[in-house]
Amino acid sequence: MRRKPRAPHKALEALAAELNLPVSALLDVYKRLRRRVGAGEAAAVALFVTAKRTGAYVSLARACALLSRCEVRVSRKRAFKALLACASLVKPTVEEALEVYARKLNLGEEVKMRALELLRAAKPHTGGRDPYILALAAIYLASGTFSMYELARAFGRSPGRLHENVKHLRAMLTKRAVLLHKQ
Repeated sequence: MRRKPRAPHKALEALAAELNLPVSALLDVYKRLRRRVGAGEAAAVALFVTAKRTGAYVSLARACALLSRCEVRVSRKRAFKALLACASLVKPTVEEALEVYARKLNLGEEVKMRALELLRAAKPHTGGRDPYILALAAIYLASGTFSMYELARAFGRSPGRLHENVKHLRAMLTKRAVLLHKQ
């Protein structure tokens, strides 16, 4: 007799507990994706995205393997296609990216709040940029204790891209300050 596959919802709850991920965030992403793609693919992408947002890393291939272990059918190829198809639904905000890096760097609340203020002030002018690089740029500007090279290398990012985003943030903040001063 064939065993019935486990419901992805229950499997995600079990994996969230195992991987120390926030269950509500994981299920929220899953429900958003479930409307567009199959249940197994939505579960794999949700697990991948939520792990990345919380600072734990679970590759898409590992997410598929973990779900298969929980008797949820999902192929890596279809999960990858689902990730590409639903990229706009799972793109993190700069605030979420800042939270990930703040946790990894053990930033103080004061530096984190300054970085968040910088990001919010420049937000209307940062569309289309990588939220993780923008968060690193804001941390660099807010802290004053890290070098760009240090931050970029610590997180496997390009120092050139980080420098470019620091310049962009500075320009947007300067432009905003000039506009506010004229009013």
